[in-house]
Amino acid sequence: MRNRCILLAETYDDAFGALLSTPRTGRAGFHEVFGVPLYEYLEGAPDAERVFDAAMAELARSAAEAVADRFDFSPVRRVVDIGGGDGTVLSTILARYPHLEGVCVDRPSVCRRSSDRAAAGRTLAGRLTFRPGDIFESVASGGDLYLLKNVLHDWPWHSCLRILASVRNAMTRADDAQAPGRVPPHLIVLEPLLHREADSVHALFRTVVSGSGAGDFETPEDMRRLLAEADLELLSVTELSSGHHAFECTPRSATPLR
Repeated sequence: MRNRCILLAETYDDAFGALLSTPRTGRAGFHEVFGVPLYEYLEGAPDAERVFDAAMAELARSAAEAVADRFDFSPVRRVVDIGGGDGTVLSTILARYPHLEGVCVDRPSVCRRSSDRAAAGRTLAGRLTFRPGDIFESVASGGDLYLLKNVLHDWPWHSCLRILASVRNAMTRADDAQAPGRVPPHLIVLEPLLHREADSVHALFRTVVSGSGAGDFETPEDMRRLLAEADLELLSVTELSSGHHAFECTPRSATPLR
């Protein structure tokens, strides 16, 4: 919990100095305080970025264990974790299933630091790679299973559709999806969603900290609508022990989205 406490007490606490501007304007208080959105700020603040990455890893551990417990990875060869930070989720899954290889996609600075740490530790050598990229434009192809954990709730609806389109297009590329012996690619979206009767404090927190317009969806029903609009077929919904909802889906058709 150490880095999570530091993140809450420093960077996020500063953002809440502009709490009142969020309900008045609908814009993130973070932007009002720092002058830029969260991730742009982190790119220019290495110390804050390291704390943020470590805090996200602390939060990811329970979800990683829950995913590894709940889903069958035996027919999967390659897992692609989009916005996977330092690879905590992938490391947990790969340690449980020795036949897997994983690709972690995130911001260039995150991938650079995480790759250096993985090389120094020599853990999962040759099985875990880090690939920098812009998830709004494209996502690494060749995965049998794609993961999106705690990513979509940081973005407004239209941005979520762009991310999902990138993932869907990666899954429907014929040269990978139709390779002999491969299982059809799937996507698992993991989000700590609210129920209709839940307190709205958590939603307000996300809106203050995240980019303008975030919080367009907060419930499982909202996620179902989002996935349908992204031309993804929902296969199952599972509530995990970590408190996340896991939405397993696959492309409705092989037609690329724009």
